[in-house]
Amino acid sequence: MLGFAVRQSRDSLTKPSKRPSDAHGEFSPFSPPGVLGLATSVEKQLVRLSRELLAIGITKAQLAKDARRGTLLQLRRGAWTEERPDDHRIAHLQKARALCQQRLDAVLSHETAAIAWGLPVDSDALARVHITSQSLGHGHHDPDVYESNTPLASHDIGVHEGLLITNVARTVIDIGRTARLEWAVAAADSALHNGLVTQCELDRAVREAARRKGIARARHVVRFANSLAESPLESISRVQLARLPIPEPVVQYPVKLNGMKVATSDFGWEQEGIVGEADGAIKYGPLLREGETPEQAVMAEKRREWKIKAAGFTVLRWGMAEALSYDKLSAIVLPEFEWRDRRPRPRTNRP
Repeated sequence: MLGFAVRQSRDSLTKPSKRPSDAHGEFSPFSPPGVLGLATSVEKQLVRLSRELLAIGITKAQLAKDARRGTLLQLRRGAWTEERPDDHRIAHLQKARALCQQRLDAVLSHETAAIAWGLPVDSDALARVHITSQSLGHGHHDPDVYESNTPLASHDIGVHEGLLITNVARTVIDIGRTARLEWAVAAADSALHNGLVTQCELDRAVREAARRKGIARARHVVRFANSLAESPLESISRVQLARLPIPEPVVQYPVKLNGMKVATSDFGWEQEGIVGEADGAIKYGPLLREGETPEQAVMAEKRREWKIKAAGFTVLRWGMAEALSYDKLSAIVLPEFEWRDRRPRPRTNRP
């Protein structure tokens, strides 16, 4: 391994900590501040520019040789790393850092800023680094960079681990203007849930972007955002459920049996006696309680569902594939609502 041919720098090339892979491989889980992104110095330490390596005596031939061996990875033209992280989000941030080391005017924005803040994004957004530049002219695209030239106020920009990045409110608004609605809502829900931004800050960011393209969509995202949603799957489900001809559900619905709370469902329709469970959702906290085995978790979930049914509710379940499809989710949900008039009222409403 080339080791960047600088033994005295080896100590600075710390390895990133292992992070669990995404269950669905399509989104970033809602994570508390500091779990993902630029909260550590890992990405900064792993990127080296060609000009830095050439300046300390490494030849282009050496770089090419190590790249062929697989001991070096070229992040983009003129930028290298020794690490190949398993987490695609960390790999994306490595490319972002490489770009920012080459383009000092670049401000990480949109989905790239969202990844850095630990917000969920569509996996398609990982293909290119998104930046906002305040240089004159129109934003341009290249194979690994999407550049925007939207004006940035000084308070829209922060410095994180030496990188310029849009703040959380501006990031959510930019995604709300440009991204698919489901993922825009997921980013807004996550930011609110984790306390990264307040509703007032989002409202102010919307007002400041009043004349920008797509602001009507961003305004809708901010109004629809709900801090109670606990995962990207729940947020995406909320968007899809809102498109169905059914009443608006209660998010994090408390199920009661004989006057006592026995469970909390992702969605609840009390009058119809229906609850909805977004299966496979990656929550903020650990999937297992301390000392709990997978088998115990399965049994606990079975007991939980029994209590929900004992309270008089029908349980509907769906996953990410259904949540992303109007037809698939409606096939699960609508038939139950068509029979709601024949359904006994849930026991939570009985004396």
